[in-house]
Amino acid sequence: MNPDKKKELIVGLVALAGIVMLIVGVMLGNSFSLSGHQKTIHFMFPSSGGIKPSSPVVVNGVERGSVTKIENKNDSVFVTALIDGTNDIYTDATARITILEITGGKKLEIFPGNSSQTIPADYIIRGKTAADLGDLIADVGEVSVDLKRIVRGLDTLIV
Repeated sequence: MNPDKKKELIVGLVALAGIVMLIVGVMLGNSFSLSGHQKTIHFMFPSSGGIKPSSPVVVNGVERGSVTKIENKNDSVFVTALIDGTNDIYTDATARITILEITGGKKLEIFPGNSSQTIPADYIIRGKTAADLGDLIADVGEVSVDLKRIVRGLDTLIV
């Protein structure tokens, strides 16, 4: 084999191995945290609101973790997340699934409360799903029929 061809083959194999290592590293490092003391926290919502695993979890506007699992439980949705510490989240905490940014995506926002007791290990925080643009458009569609009837009734009343 020509020495130049041999060098080209070795360079190609090294480049391919580097790309494979990069892809595997990104996949394995996706859920890796430098803080090292993440805690599991549970939520119950009436609906998923479009949230997905790996969606960010935000406490008072500061990103602190991510959603790990979403399950249907009877008539609700059970969400599990990992966050950096729970020592500032109290038993009167609430949660809400909201839009992450105008271009899309969802986040789970925690409002930590202010009671004197921090949440125990298996505590479930109850939450709400905020209406997004799709929900608002659907509501306007439902109300429009009633609104037409009211306007016709007002027109008749005025005449």
